[in-house]
Amino acid sequence: MRFGGIPAAIMKTAPGQLTVVAPEKLALPVDAAPRESKVDDRFTTVQLFYNGVASNAVLMPVAEFLPGLLTLEYPNLHPDQNADGNVRNQDGTPNDVNHPAAAGSTVTFYGTGLGATKPPTLTPGAIANSTAAVPVTPLYSFFQPFSLTPPTPYPVSSLPGFVSAMFQIQVQIPTTLSGRGGTAVGNGVTRLGFGLLPGPPIPEPFAAISNTVNVYVK
Repeated sequence: MRFGGIPAAIMKTAPGQLTVVAPEKLALPVDAAPRESKVDDRFTTVQLFYNGVASNAVLMPVAEFLPGLLTLEYPNLHPDQNADGNVRNQDGTPNDVNHPAAAGSTVTFYGTGLGATKPPTLTPGAIANSTAAVPVTPLYSFFQPFSLTPPTPYPVSSLPGFVSAMFQIQVQIPTTLSGRGGTAVGNGVTRLGFGLLPGPPIPEPFAAISNTVNVYVK
């Protein structure tokens, strides 16, 4: 697999499916919009090679920062944004309806597409050996309260033993669940939707920049 002619690291293959790590430095994007258009869309070409034979090249949009949160069923997609997140409770147990997180506790989400890091990870598909790599762009969510003094961004770091494109995100569950738009699922458990924001929370509606995943709280 190549992005703009640059090889991508292949992580997993399955019938009709290929999981890869896009190179951090892509070739200059192609402006696929008509010249009279004001749209500043950016694209790179993606092409598959098998036994020396190249597929047709297709255009794929390029973004410097577009977070994606891992789901329990990854890499299956959920267009309805209603997937359970791959989340670890504070005690390390997987979060689900039978093992909810305690209100006010800290849970771990896992994400990719977080853009440039410091120090930079220059080898696509490399395995992280420490928690030293940190995304340059800070991450927030509506779990944090609005304040005239912006909240501290979430602690985010690379995940030792996993591909360097994946990061762990430490998130504190709200201590009070009322007004969070959650859904009661029985036994005192509430299902909350969680998504990352491009900046600190504001009073007005602010769409998440990532996909939205479910986390269960009691």
